[in-house]
Amino acid sequence: YAGYAHAGAYPLIVTALLAGAYVLVTFDETQRQYQTPAALVLVVLWVLQNIFLVVSSIDRTVMYIGIYSLTYLRIAALIWMGLVAAGLAFITLRILLRFSNRWLINMNARVLVTTLYLCCFVNFDRMIADYNVRHANEVTGQGVWLDLNYLANLGPEAIPALRWFGENAHPASPTRPAAIATADKLQNQLLTADWRVWTFRR
Repeated sequence: YAGYAHAGAYPLIVTALLAGAYVLVTFDETQRQYQTPAALVLVVLWVLQNIFLVVSSIDRTVMYIGIYSLTYLRIAALIWMGLVAAGLAFITLRILLRFSNRWLINMNARVLVTTLYLCCFVNFDRMIADYNVRHANEVTGQGVWLDLNYLANLGPEAIPALRWFGENAHPASPTRPAAIATADKLQNQLLTADWRVWTFRR
């Protein structure tokens, strides 16, 4: 499963760089002799093919998450693939609407900065913990078992998810009491911590 997911992700780096570099060089305002109608059609088809590869890689990653649970790295991979898809879409618009290379670079920079800014307001720790406990084998009867060590490393944001798991996991599961103990440990650490380390979420 890991090889299947990675096989679609890594080539995206090469294809995105090739598409971007080719458009910046051959579709520059000073290179009108290369911008024939046939070249326009072929490049647009090539970029659309790359967008299809991105969508395929996102689908592979989502299936991978469904089997092996959610992590920071897998969220980062999905965000990165989304940025690649946006960049390829901007390349298509730049060709069809004859925008400048400056426009293409600026649009990609704006999307990147906006994405980074919005990620500051997303509680990824809570998101990961909630997803993993609700899709754990102890709750659904399929998939992987809950990785308590990973959830403990997420910190106090995982406490609500661990409490939910303690109430909804299969009663005979050995992970259930361990999850409750982990939640108690995290809560004690939070309550005994110096007030100067408190944040909005902690």
